[in-house]
Amino acid sequence: MAIKMCETKYALIFDSDIVMIKSPVQKMVDMMEADTYGIGYLEKTAYDGFEYGAKKEHKHQNWMFMLHPFFHLLQVENYFKFYPYVHHGAPCFKAALDIHMKGLTHKIIKALPGLGHTGGKGWNWKPVPPEWVIHNTAGTRNDRRRKGKPEIELGWER
Repeated sequence: MAIKMCETKYALIFDSDIVMIKSPVQKMVDMMEADTYGIGYLEKTAYDGFEYGAKKEHKHQNWMFMLHPFFHLLQVENYFKFYPYVHHGAPCFKAALDIHMKGLTHKIIKALPGLGHTGGKGWNWKPVPPEWVIHNTAGTRNDRRRKGKPEIELGWER
């Protein structure tokens, strides 16, 4: 809903559990081109929105790069050309799949060097030293569990 209401050229999307230690926003704006969808951290993701390899069925499936939702800059006009974000732990997975199926991932999505998960370990990634943003994976999810709440309100969209 917030992206629909956005009146600026760009929208900064970020998780509630990040800590910005040095702003990369101007660098991201400088990387934008007319056709750029977004800039941030790219993660190897299965078509269901979970990190590739997180589920046994991923072994026999293809994968895509997804602009990870913990911190990225969108070009609002280009956001509306693809599937909108959804209610999910990785809300941009359907947009990533749409972009991937159109063969545009490497043309319109850019990685910001030095941006990545700073804590935890994935199937396809290792933590990076925090240059821009501190992000330990599943921070919001773990915080909700500690409070006796479900991982995500109202369940995950499939």
